[in-house]
Amino acid sequence: MNKKNGFLLLLSITVVMLSSCIGVSLDIQMNRDGSGRLTMLYNISNTLLEYGGIDGISSESAVPLSRSDWERTAERNKDIKLVSYSSKQSGQNTIITIVADFTNLEALREVLDPSIDNIIFSLNDQGGNLNILLSGDSGSMDNYDENVLEIVKYMFEDYNFSFSFSAPGNSAMRITNGNGEAISLPTSAAAVLTGRKVSLTMNILDSLFTEEGLRLLINW
Repeated sequence: MNKKNGFLLLLSITVVMLSSCIGVSLDIQMNRDGSGRLTMLYNISNTLLEYGGIDGISSESAVPLSRSDWERTAERNKDIKLVSYSSKQSGQNTIITIVADFTNLEALREVLDPSIDNIIFSLNDQGGNLNILLSGDSGSMDNYDENVLEIVKYMFEDYNFSFSFSAPGNSAMRITNGNGEAISLPTSAAAVLTGRKVSLTMNILDSLFTEEGLRLLINW
């Protein structure tokens, strides 16, 4: 596993991770044919904007953040449609909400994980499977300066990561380490593992510094 893939899916952009506070909410609504709707919410410290704004750093990001990023993504990939984009101030933060439709699983994977290393989909007439590696083991942060990591821990302390998934019928989710082995979640985490919508909410630091990584396995 690449040692620098610390937050493989959600914060693959180092400049964002190390210079700002950010909370992430990701919701996937899946249709039976593999199409669906993706809703992403970023709660970003205004500190980030002092580094040139969302558009100013967007070229560094694997996950599109700015409206122009998403417009370019939709223009390049006709299987992705930007439904809405909003940005508003909330205290010391900027909240960005993005809603996009995708026509197939490959389009969704391109948006979430352009490297196509950390997401595995399968789909058949009965349902489907989604395998997401959210973060690698905590050793993947070893290449970063210890003082910088302490700053990251301080800045991220009050920010959460939230994931939810729904599909026709009921879904089931398993939460494992990077090797697919069952783990115990931090007491502050909350999870719904079966039902019409499965979900996980936890502190970003807990997901980023999980000792053996964090993986979500979903069946629907």
